[in-house]
Formats: sequence, structure tokens, C-alpha cells
Amino acid sequence: MTHPEYKNSKILIVDDEAIFCTMIKEVLKPYGFMIESSTQYDLALDLFDKNRHALVLCDFNLAGSSKNGLDIVREFKKKSELTQIIMITGRPSLELAVKAFETGIYDFMVKPVNMRHLKQKVDSALCQYHLKFQEEELKRDLKEKNSQLKTINQQLRDALDESKKYQAHLAHSTKLAGVGEMTASIAHEFNNILGAIRGYSQLAIRSSHDTQYLLEAHKKNKLAADKAIKVVSNLLQFSKKLTPSMEINDINQAITETITLSLHHLNLQKIKVETILDDIPQFKFDSGQLQQVFLNLITNACQAMKSGGNLQITNQYKNKEVILHFTDTGAGISQKNIKKIFLPFFSTKGNDNNAIGTGLGLFVSKQIIESHNGEITVSSNESGSHFKITLPCNGLLEKVNSTPPQKETPIKAIVVDDESDICEVLSHFLRAKDIETISAYTGKECLDLLEKDSNFDLILMDLNMPEINGDEALHVIKEKYPDIIVYIMSGYGTKRKIDGILSIGADKYISKPFDLDTLDRYIDEEIINIKEKSYLQLS
Repeated sequence: MTHPEYKNSKILIVDDEAIFCTMIKEVLKPYGFMIESSTQYDLALDLFDKNRHALVLCDFNLAGSSKNGLDIVREFKKKSELTQIIMITGRPSLELAVKAFETGIYDFMVKPVNMRHLKQKVDSALCQYHLKFQEEELKRDLKEKNSQLKTINQQLRDALDESKKYQAHLAHSTKLAGVGEMTASIAHEFNNILGAIRGYSQLAIRSSHDTQYLLEAHKKNKLAADKAIKVVSNLLQFSKKLTPSMEINDINQAITETITLSLHHLNLQKIKVETILDDIPQFKFDSGQLQQVFLNLITNACQAMKSGGNLQITNQYKNKEVILHFTDTGAGISQKNIKKIFLPFFSTKGNDNNAIGTGLGLFVSKQIIESHNGEITVSSNESGSHFKITLPCNGLLEKVNSTPPQKETPIKAIVVDDESDICEVLSHFLRAKDIETISAYTGKECLDLLEKDSNFDLILMDLNMPEINGDEALHVIKEKYPDIIVYIMSGYGTKRKIDGILSIGADKYISKPFDLDTLDRYIDEEIINIKEKSYLQLS
């Protein structure tokens, strides 16, 4: 009994005896097969090209043909690997059978053919053909599905990239919105600073005969200028795009600077801020991004305490993690909303005309904390809300304890800046540290000095100068004099620009206006390194 699936299968009979072809047709025709036959090799190939038969019954020796059955099998197999071939011969041999199977036939029969036996082999060969055909279909289907999956994956990747760009855009917009809410506070802060600087300057002019008061006035102006620099620095950090810059920073300083930025706003709303901050080792984090998180939490606390209240900020350090707590005494967050609080565009302030929220502040804050491999959680009740931030302390700053022997020869430095005042300040600063210092006002002048005498240990060089820029001069210096320490200074530089300067060999990047106390710490570390290197060379 033939399997229903095999009915209408195409079978080709190739034999030079027409009566043999007819006999096999008569035997197989009742089973529903579509049968063709040929007594000539070339005609058989033409028929096969048109119909691609599932099974070929082929005589080994065709009269009038220069090719034998093995040649015919190879031709059929070249045209279709799926087609099954049963070879029939009247002169069998073991050697012929082995070669035939090696060539790719399905089975081998000897004349005279037993028709019942032939029918069994036909059914078996057709079963093999249909299994292979289904396997090929599955492979094609799988290949097509894989292709579709690749297309879908690419579409998902493209959508994810667009989503990241959109999130970055939202984060950037939210940063600017956060700063916008503090505009009044910043203006108030700057007016206070400028008022102090102007007042102390006028008093110093009036008291020019009093040396002690002049010194005190200068100290006060210096403190006021430092405060202004911090405010500007904070604004620049908040306005930057959401590109993490992991550097060694002081987490407590980041918190206190954010509080300072918000202080006027907090005072206006009669909110008392209590900070209990333990000493935390400096570690790597993006100060601008975390300050944005702190600003968002402080702003939310202000909006939750409309009639005043207390905001407590504390920290903990254990197991190389810092844990920050922001706790307010506001109205709290309802339990139905607390699970949605970090979702984008979700805000609990929509019904308050005086405090309309974008619904992005906490969403962006969560993104920032997670980009630092940290975690932010919230708990709340009718007594207020508590936000907990956990951050890993990566890249902990190690202290330098060693004190190498003193270098007998003096340390020599070049200060390079097209502003003579900058050269004068830095030269005076370095000479006070017993460093022999010479000034140059362009990158070319600096390179000319090194051509005459390359025995310098340190160069402080401005980035933007006439003739030859600082980065161009740096490239030459590091190529010709690799042991010289070079600090590059600039009033403004993007992260990409700073990374580029450091990548071509700058030992440090100093932002203007520079702080002499910070520079003092950097130079002291370099003096230790220079003297240690000199001692090793001498020994």
C-alpha cells in the first residue's frame, strides 16, 4: 500500500528496452505515480530538466550511449541532490555496486526484476525523497526565519539607540529645568558675592595705609572669588549632556556644593537642612551627574514641604560602598504612587498649579545612579519621604606615605602662557616652592628654550596660544623630551578635548581659573616623584 503523501510523485524510467519501461509503468501506474520513460540518455536529461523527478530508475548500460550508468547518476545528482536513484543492471558485480553507491545511488537491483520487490524499493526511495524534501524546506524556512529575526533584532537595536538618544535628550532637558528652578537663588548668590568683593575692595582702597587690614581684605576677596568659581562650576556641570565622566571626587563636597546652590531657595521656604556627613574616601564618580541627583531630591523635598520643615542628609561607608540618606518631613507619597515614582513622565504634582512637575527628575536620577552601578530606593509615609542611594566606591584614592630623599640639584620649570599676569602668578607660586622658573609667552618660545636647554622637570602650558598651540607643543615635547612633566591649562574644554589632550601625553589638565591650593597639592606630588626619580638615577 502506497503512502497517500507519495501519490503523484514523479518517477522517470531510463532503459534502452522499451518493453521493460512499459512493464514497470504498468506495475506502478495503479498507485497514482506520475511516470515518464526514455530509452535515450539525452532525452532522459531533457525530461528531468523539465520535471525534476523524485525517483529515477536507471539502467546501467544504455545501447548507443558512450556513457555508462555511473556517468548518468553523476549528471542527475549534479542537477538535484534530492532525487533518489535506483540502478538496474543485467550484469552485476560487487565492484560495480560499490562504485554505484559511492556515486550516490539509493539502491541497486538486478535483472530480471522482481516487481513486488521493486514496488517496495520504490516506496522506500520515495519516503527518503520526501524526508529530505521536508528537511530542505525546514532549512529554508529556518534560514528565512533567521533572516527575519536578524532584521527584527536590527530594528530593536535601532529603536534602542533612538530610545537612548531620547533619554539623553530628556535627561539634558531635565538638568536645564532643574537649574532653571534655581535661577533666582543663583542670581541672589552672585549678587551677594559681587557685593562682598566690591565692598572689601572699596574698604581696602580707603584703608591702604593699614597693611593688616589689606591682607584681611585680600583673604576675604579670595574666599568670595572661590565661592563664585564653585557656583560657575556647578552651573557648567548641570548644563552638560548626560555623558558620564568617572573621576576621583569627594562625595561630601558634591553634596555641600549642591546644598549651597539651593540654600537661598531652602531659606525662602523655611526649610532647615541638617547634614551628618562622615569622612568618606574619595572615589570615582561623575560629580556633575550626582549633583543633579542631589538637586532633584532637594527640589522634590522643597515641593513636599510647602509650609517649611526639615531635610536631613546623612551618609555611611562600609564594605567599599557609600550609602546616602535624604529624609524630609513633607506630606509623603501615597502607596499607590510610590511604585510609579521612578517612571518617566509620572508626577504627583499635576493638581498643584504652583508646583507642576515634568515627571522626569526622579526617572533621570535613577538612570544616573544605575549608570554608576548603584541603586536608589524610596520609602514614605505621612511623616515624610526617605530616599536611599547606594554607590560602589570604585577607584578609591590611595594616600602617598613615602618621603624619598631630597634631590641635590634644583627642580626647573617653564610657565607658558600668552597672558603675562598668569605667567607672573604661576612663576611667583613655583619660586616660592624653590622651583627655578622661566616664562615663555608662546608655544614656539617654549620649544626654543628646550632646544637650548632640555634640562627641565616641569612645564605648565596654556592650551590656546598664538603661533603654536599648547596641544601642538605638547606633541613635540612628549616626542623629544618624554621625561618632562607637562600640565595643560585652559579656561574651557569639553570632555572630548580633555581626553584628547591626556591621550597625547599631558600629565594633567588644569581648568582655569585655577586654584593655587589644588595646584599646590599637585605640584607637591610631582616634586616627590621628581626627587625620587633623581635619587634612583644618582644611586
